[in-house]
Amino acid sequence: MAELLAVPFKKSSDVDIVKPLKNLIQNTYSGSESTEDFSDAINELSRLRTAAIWKVFEKSSLDVLYSYYDQLVSLESKIPPQEVQIPFKWKDAFDKGSIFGGRMSLTISSLAYERMCILFNIAAMQSAIAAQQPLDTEESLKLAAKLLQQAAGIFTYLKGNIMLAVHQETTPDLNPDTLNALSQLMLAQAQEVIAYKCIRDEMKESMVAKVCAQCEELFTDALRSMQKDALKNLWERDWLSTISTKQAIFRGLTQYYQAQVCRANKSVGEEIARLQVASAELRAAPSGAGGGRVGDVAARAARQLAAAQRDNDFIYHERVPEPRALDPVPRAPVAKPLAPPPRWGAAADLWERLLPAAVHAALAASGARRAELVGAEINQLRDATQLLNSILASLNLPACIESESGGGLPESIRSKARAVREAGGLPALAQLMADLPDLLQRNRDILNEADRMLREEAEADAALRQQFGARWARTPSDQLTEAFRANSAKYAQIIDNAVRADAIVQQKFQQHKEVSADTLRARAAAVVWRAWATWARRRYLRGLWARLPARHRSPACAAWPPAEPARLLARTDALLRRLHHRWRCLLYRRAFDQTARNRMREKVTASVLFRERKATYARSVAHPFVGDYVRLRASGAWRRGLGAGAADRYVVFADVVGKVSRGGARVSRCLAVVSTGALLLLEARSLRLKRRVPAHTVYRLSLSPYADDLLVVHVRACGAAESSTEELSQCSSREPLDAPGCLFGSEGGWRRRGDVVLRTCHVLELATKLFLVVQNAVGAPPHVNIAAEFEANFGQQLVTVAFHASGGGVGGVGGAGGGRFNFGSRAFVIE
Repeated sequence: MAELLAVPFKKSSDVDIVKPLKNLIQNTYSGSESTEDFSDAINELSRLRTAAIWKVFEKSSLDVLYSYYDQLVSLESKIPPQEVQIPFKWKDAFDKGSIFGGRMSLTISSLAYERMCILFNIAAMQSAIAAQQPLDTEESLKLAAKLLQQAAGIFTYLKGNIMLAVHQETTPDLNPDTLNALSQLMLAQAQEVIAYKCIRDEMKESMVAKVCAQCEELFTDALRSMQKDALKNLWERDWLSTISTKQAIFRGLTQYYQAQVCRANKSVGEEIARLQVASAELRAAPSGAGGGRVGDVAARAARQLAAAQRDNDFIYHERVPEPRALDPVPRAPVAKPLAPPPRWGAAADLWERLLPAAVHAALAASGARRAELVGAEINQLRDATQLLNSILASLNLPACIESESGGGLPESIRSKARAVREAGGLPALAQLMADLPDLLQRNRDILNEADRMLREEAEADAALRQQFGARWARTPSDQLTEAFRANSAKYAQIIDNAVRADAIVQQKFQQHKEVSADTLRARAAAVVWRAWATWARRRYLRGLWARLPARHRSPACAAWPPAEPARLLARTDALLRRLHHRWRCLLYRRAFDQTARNRMREKVTASVLFRERKATYARSVAHPFVGDYVRLRASGAWRRGLGAGAADRYVVFADVVGKVSRGGARVSRCLAVVSTGALLLLEARSLRLKRRVPAHTVYRLSLSPYADDLLVVHVRACGAAESSTEELSQCSSREPLDAPGCLFGSEGGWRRRGDVVLRTCHVLELATKLFLVVQNAVGAPPHVNIAAEFEANFGQQLVTVAFHASGGGVGGVGGAGGGRFNFGSRAFVIE
């Protein structure tokens, strides 16, 4: 009987993959800038497939399968899999058809299906190689265990991915239940090989017993899966009986080695019970099982059972338990399914230079986007170039700008004039002008003679070539004299340019050689003026950046260095000043994020409300609005919802303030929180809500013009017809019809709890943020009343709040202020 069971191979048929793959690659990458020819790679892939499906019984076939599978994985990741039009046909591995081949097959045009079938054959080949290994050497046992674990991992992978690759009903061998049964069988056989290795290496009896117990469990699971009604007709005739026999063998081995543990522990009764089970199970093992080791263990079990029974009868007299009463042996799962690696072999990737289709499409899109961005940048550069040219034109630039320190002509002009005088002056120039025609004619004669010689040589070469035909093997004349003819054309162009330059020079010479002293002085004055103006502009442009103030990048900086002389540079200076201001405004806007915009909006709002109206505004400008002064947003209690509902969770302002009570003008500490929907007054420590003022009920904010820190928030009465249950809960009693701020009559009106009077050192920030919150909630801002005296409603009565200046403020406004609260006949003062 064979020791290990091998899975049969799937069989395929030849199919042309060369032409479809060539067409697919050419169509997919037709627009690529560097299109390579992958004909050699496609032909090599076709050769690998032929070897993989027809040479499955050779020793090197596993490497061939590995190589073909690796190339399939690489190709599948590069080309669109849904566009592959190659009909791959594979037959069922377990089909018991006629001798001419299996009858059941499945044909799908999919690289993924081809890859799954090749992976199935890799697992089958691994099981076949493992089954061929003798189980009596160290190397063969290790190789068999490794291959069987890899096969188990492949079948597990196929079970989870076959339906994703096929998307239709498969042949029985690729059914997930079949693949699960094969994975369990391969894992059980891997554990079996490991168990034989443990026995061969004479490991501790307890460890061998655990390994054998796990092997018995795995064969039990495999037998249960393979005996399902839908699968049991697939297997070879002796598979189920072989697995059942191995299950019994490892049950016996487990009990035998556990009996050795009991023997060492002097548990004679348990030892006899386990040896009885081992002898009964191992007696039916075929000869040669496990390399002959199972038969040896069966003989030893019989001998030890007789000896143990004899010793127990005469010495120990222990009770022998029933087999079903024995404790189960712990299991040691050593064998594990090994997942298939990304690449099996080390062969070179045939498709290494083939870009994935998605990457190719992304490159095409990026090329179009790049062209669009480059075009936009070029347009911007053209506009900037035109602007720069206009500025340079206004400055009479570019010109020959040279530095001169004494205010006279530049040194280069003086040196050139001196060189002309030393060379002979005007007569020498006239003589050179007279020599120009002769020199020109001489150069033209030399060049014409060279051209004539080249033409004669070319005509002679052509005549000889026509006369002798193929026997005239000399290099053609046009190739030999190509460099000479190119130089001749270049020198002809140089002579033409020189003629035009000579004409201009002669014209200027004739124009200026007969000039009077007055004309020279007038022209010299103009030249000097232009040189001086150029120098002044150059000095202005070079020194402008160094003369800018330190805060010149700030849009608020109005300083600008004066331009001298103003008559010459006024227009340029004004233009550069505007450009510089636009540039620094652009930098400021780029550095301005949304948070900074919100803060600026708050500061601008504060400026509109309190500038020249509140004494403390001037010193508050330099201090940014912080908002959350007590870090309420980071509080765990606040995030859990303590103190506010979900609508009030976002904090706009939070600080510990003083609240003026209604009864005696007493100031108590509390936490004032402004959310996006309400003003909340909380206990400072426990965050218990004391009062919630909805934003739509705030209709006025009152402050004094002095340097005090009091804010009065005027609140409308809550009406039953317009208020929610939460808002009505803030009202505790009825209010008379003629109460200030009541919107309804005595039947439907509610008594107000009164206005809120707060005292805080951040009074302007609190008023500004409350102003914006009410404006966002209602759609209209509340009225901001800044006066030295106004009224506040404290629920039961109206209170007159009067302020007075103290401490030497200008006009009674700049000093510190105090508030006086008049409650009828009582008055309280808050300094």
